[in-house]
Amino acid sequence: MTDAGDLARAQRVFEDALNVAAPAPDVDVVETGLIDSLGLVTLLFELEREFDVKVPLESLEVADFRTIANIVRTLQSLRNGASP
Repeated sequence: MTDAGDLARAQRVFEDALNVAAPAPDVDVVETGLIDSLGLVTLLFELEREFDVKVPLESLEVADFRTIANIVRTLQSLRNGASP
């Protein structure tokens, strides 16, 4: 379950970092073309700053970043000390 406050923060970061409107939480942002590989790197950097977490690249799974809801769940896991 995703926290509504974290979801809103992630949507705001998505909009600010990529200069596009954030989709609904369960929309696949890769499949819809809202984000490409460079956009993913940009978004990842901004999310790490906003949520004060570090996403370990060796355990990074694209599936964890396909939807904003998945992104928030991944960030919450990292913040709680679990691997994504």
